[in-house]
Amino acid sequence: MLELHLTNNRAFAWQQAGNVWTKGFLFASNGRQYVGVDLPEFFLGIETEQDFAERLREANGSFCVAVKTANGYMVAVDRLRSMLMFVAQRDGRIIIGDDANALRDKLGLDESDLDALKVEELRQSGYTVGSHTIYKSIAQLCGGEYAVITENNYSINYYYEHTHGNFMTISKADAFQQLDGISERMFKRLIESVDGRQIVVPLSGGYDSRYIVAWLKKLGYENVCCFTYGRRDSFEVQISHQVAKKLNYEWHFVEYTDETWQSIFAEEWRSFYEYSGQLSQLPHCQDIYAIKTLLERGIIHKDSVVVPGYCGDVLGGSFLVEDKTLVEISKTGLAMYINKCHFNFMQPTNLTAMVVADIESDILKDISVLDSFNSEMEEWLTKHRWSKFIVNALRGYDYFGLEWRMPLWDNELMEFWYRVPNEHRSRVTWYDEYLLTGVFKEYDIDIVKDMPAPQSLVVSNIKRLVKKSPLGNEARKLHTYIRRKLGKVQDFNQTSSICNYIKNDSRVTGTENIADPNNVNAFLVQWYLQKIIEYH
Repeated sequence: MLELHLTNNRAFAWQQAGNVWTKGFLFASNGRQYVGVDLPEFFLGIETEQDFAERLREANGSFCVAVKTANGYMVAVDRLRSMLMFVAQRDGRIIIGDDANALRDKLGLDESDLDALKVEELRQSGYTVGSHTIYKSIAQLCGGEYAVITENNYSINYYYEHTHGNFMTISKADAFQQLDGISERMFKRLIESVDGRQIVVPLSGGYDSRYIVAWLKKLGYENVCCFTYGRRDSFEVQISHQVAKKLNYEWHFVEYTDETWQSIFAEEWRSFYEYSGQLSQLPHCQDIYAIKTLLERGIIHKDSVVVPGYCGDVLGGSFLVEDKTLVEISKTGLAMYINKCHFNFMQPTNLTAMVVADIESDILKDISVLDSFNSEMEEWLTKHRWSKFIVNALRGYDYFGLEWRMPLWDNELMEFWYRVPNEHRSRVTWYDEYLLTGVFKEYDIDIVKDMPAPQSLVVSNIKRLVKKSPLGNEARKLHTYIRRKLGKVQDFNQTSSICNYIKNDSRVTGTENIADPNNVNAFLVQWYLQKIIEYH
């Protein structure tokens, strides 16, 4: 038996036309926008799997789609999995859906169906590896994937890979000129897609969200509201306020205290954690209190569009390995490196070797030189860490019924950076330089983000070395120790309150095995894993 179960209409409602169901928005290669009731039209007339994959590669936006075929369905998510789709199979029954919790309940799954390896991966990193959830019977689509489903079975395939290569030979001046053109086009697409509504920007002290507000100002879009949150003495807050003031944009601050964080563990938030975690990823709670507060105050409108600056620095090359002597140039070497750098929330267990093998199984191509090592690493991290761990913070917006956009993952910008040689994406990157000497300087917001302390350069250099170090947990422990000794550990968002709250929750066990006692994500994952079992 084959069922289609689409129920999540919180921010983007499902639309149907003929044999096509869609939600989201996208731009076609001819520049036409497809959104709302028009979106299914983009996928009408598809007859073969090849047609489906070609149409998906053309789509520039955030969406998910299901197409009914003569033999079943074809379903897909966008390149970054900004919207979710799952396929569940058990006892001759296959259900396609957009809510893993609902599929678990429809199939009657219980604790016996949990996959110990996937639970360990979520516990160690905040997400599961590959097209899996923590339940054996429920699969998920990753960024750039589609599934072909029949009455009896299903297969999951790629239509897009986030690999770097075919590097262009280009001067810095020509690259920056191209970036100006790309930036103008992609922000015009953003402006067209919001159709005059209020744009809400979570404005930090970094470059990515500043990139967004600077170009909105450059293109004359004034219906913009900026906000930030945390402690009043945070340098993030100070820079954010300064940038908004320079651009003459509305700016709001929401203070976070111990009481703020404790309040989001109340029973009223239970549905958010279930909705955001989807049995496969860390529920991001960082800005949900700020969003709720600003909605209640009437500052954010109910039809507003939230535009966060996710992951622009990643495209710019912030996670590149620069020295091949620090890593083993092979698939196994990359898997070990990813495990050490990103699967370190808890102390190693007897499943650690299996986690490394699972990471390696999801590396697509052979690795022989440093460029291929970096390309496969960035592809893997985009498919997993960025889409499942960072972009999942979007659930905090659509939970409240707010639409969102991710302009820094526009196809045109993405594919430009995938062709920039890696020597221009490391150390002082072209990404940073393009922004600081270009649109930031134009509006006098070329503020270099750094911790406001004399030792900040030392700390940031240590952090950079740690990122490249093959020593993994030991290097990170050294970094934490030095920061503490310098007296510069500053909890700008007061997240230590989360760690303390969960440590003091007698119903949550295993926190003594958390590798870094200040890693709030490690505590949240441990809490989430035990709570979903308790709730269920």
